[in-house]
Amino acid sequence: MEKKERGLYIKSGKVLQAAKKRALILAKPGKSLLELAEQIEKFIESEGGFPAFPVNLSANNTAAHFTPSMNDTGVVGESDVLKIDIGVHIDGYITDSALTVDFSGEHGKMLEAADNALASALSVAKNNANIGKIGEAIESAINGRKGSIRSSASDGRP
Repeated sequence: MEKKERGLYIKSGKVLQAAKKRALILAKPGKSLLELAEQIEKFIESEGGFPAFPVNLSANNTAAHFTPSMNDTGVVGESDVLKIDIGVHIDGYITDSALTVDFSGEHGKMLEAADNALASALSVAKNNANIGKIGEAIESAINGRKGSIRSSASDGRP
């Protein structure tokens, strides 16, 4: 990779990290999903980047990559689990990341399991890594936590 390309990826990544921090500040129960998406996108532009795709805001059982439309009336709920997926590009060099916010604090074990699975995947994801080994690391991390996740949802909630 050329030095210029690397620099653009690094700059894009820095804008992305700042946008994620800003999203955590902006995402609050009662906030309009459309307003939240627009504010994050404007923040990205204020930092010298451009949205690589519309900000995705997927709450609860809504499939990933949901983007509120112009007439969307949805708001962040008090007990929502909200995935915020953000992409930034600078001159076409894209960085992409997501974060999950548990407003009620009731789904901490599930989020911890996902974080542990990611850490396990990253620990084996090296140059020329076998994709199957990465999948095995994720599966092992999740299977090792099944009991603790299931017990946190024994009241019928996901």
